[in-house]
Amino acid sequence: YISIIASNTDYKIISAVEVKRKLQATNENINNDLKAIFGDGVSFSVKDNLNEAPQQDPTVVIVLSVLLAVTVISFLVFVVINILRNRKLKSHSENSDKASLCSSD
Repeated sequence: YISIIASNTDYKIISAVEVKRKLQATNENINNDLKAIFGDGVSFSVKDNLNEAPQQDPTVVIVLSVLLAVTVISFLVFVVINILRNRKLKSHSENSDKASLCSSD
């Protein structure tokens, strides 16, 4: 399979519809030229793959998934540590308030 990006002499890209139309119009000539070069086992056809989604690299998906998991776990650990620290500070301040009240009597 090959992909074609066509441009004119002004380096402007030619639309896919026009390229496809011209390739289909010269289909027989292209088939004959390819058979002359590569032999009888070669075939030529124009397919429109514009509706297909591009394939993603699985490595990118795995790396991004791991990064997301590490971020979520880090955030949860941060929240738990802050909750525990606030409880400890709150209980410590209550104990020191009680101690100061008892000592003032």
